[in-house]
Amino acid sequence: GKVGSSQVVSTLDLRTMEPTFLQADSDNESVNAVVERQEVMPPVQGNFQVTFKNWSRLTSEDVWKKAALPCCEVPCAGYKWKLSVFPESGQEARTVPPFGRTPATHIGVFLKPTSCLPSISGWEVGFSIALHRNTGRAYTVGNLAQTSIFPCAGRGKGWEKFISHEMMNDPAEGFFVDDTVCFNVRLRLTARFVSRRAATVEKVVSHNKFGSLSDDFLALLQSGRGSDVKLTAGQGGESVQAHRAILMARSRVFSVMLEEGKFAEGAAKSICIDDMDIVTLRALVCFLYTAQFPSVEAGDNAQSLLIAADKYDLQELKQHCELCLDRSLTLDCAAEVLVLADSHHCSNLKLRCLDFIKQHTAQVMATPGWTTWLASNASLVNQVLAHVA
Repeated sequence: GKVGSSQVVSTLDLRTMEPTFLQADSDNESVNAVVERQEVMPPVQGNFQVTFKNWSRLTSEDVWKKAALPCCEVPCAGYKWKLSVFPESGQEARTVPPFGRTPATHIGVFLKPTSCLPSISGWEVGFSIALHRNTGRAYTVGNLAQTSIFPCAGRGKGWEKFISHEMMNDPAEGFFVDDTVCFNVRLRLTARFVSRRAATVEKVVSHNKFGSLSDDFLALLQSGRGSDVKLTAGQGGESVQAHRAILMARSRVFSVMLEEGKFAEGAAKSICIDDMDIVTLRALVCFLYTAQFPSVEAGDNAQSLLIAADKYDLQELKQHCELCLDRSLTLDCAAEVLVLADSHHCSNLKLRCLDFIKQHTAQVMATPGWTTWLASNASLVNQVLAHVA
């Protein structure tokens, strides 16, 4: 859905190199007032769109290949931002002759504030950047709930390898409409600030002496006070004490399952979740109470939590697990993660796995995981072969 009350649209014609934008932003009241009062306020949210016309000009002229495309400052969520798009990115240093850097393989995209955020050491900012498709299904990188500390200097934060040239230029992906490419940026500024002294370790310091809501709910979960339902992990038999009202408020699946009179769980004091181990169950419940992402390690932990997030319709947690698996993709686990992504409708992660297998086809097919996970999945094997071809 749309974030914020309105949207700013910025357009750049790569033929004339004249950026313009139409301002239509009337987001939340001044954030500076929040800083002066030093209170924890609801997050400030907004979004804006940057459109590049005549994109094909980039392939015929070298002028912009090593620099960011010009883009005007765009007001959003009370501050000014700039989206830097690098058509030639993703180069890596060669460690053997000939030395230098490998050819560019990706488009890099970075977001930076051009007006300093309060308490210059940084606010917590969650953001995502999406590329529009003519099919209506956007290609999205980033997560509003995954925040980071933004500097005011440099080129900001983003991705050296936002999208590969191969994928971008594939007509089947549908990124071009009349030679135009459209990026959509969503922002979420959390009204908690980072102390200058602790900024180096990105330690968030709340100025609310009563603590944050997530801290209070975590304390409630850990204490077990007022709990009225016990969730038991089927694998191991250990349990977690929880509160029906919180589970129902945070998950649509729990809301239906625990509603009195619909299912047996509605009146049960203890519920066994057969397909989950205690580590995954605790991480899932902790996220429901705090909206904070657990520390997910690569491998089975991230995979189990993704399955649980999908089961209970927790899309933000699911996307976080996708990112963790994406970052830890290896030859040995590529086939397993591909099957997982396909089974749980993780389109971005699935595409990432297909791209990875295409780059390392022989090595991946030689791993035990290829036989173990894909031997009985002819449909997915055909998809891999079509992608590699």
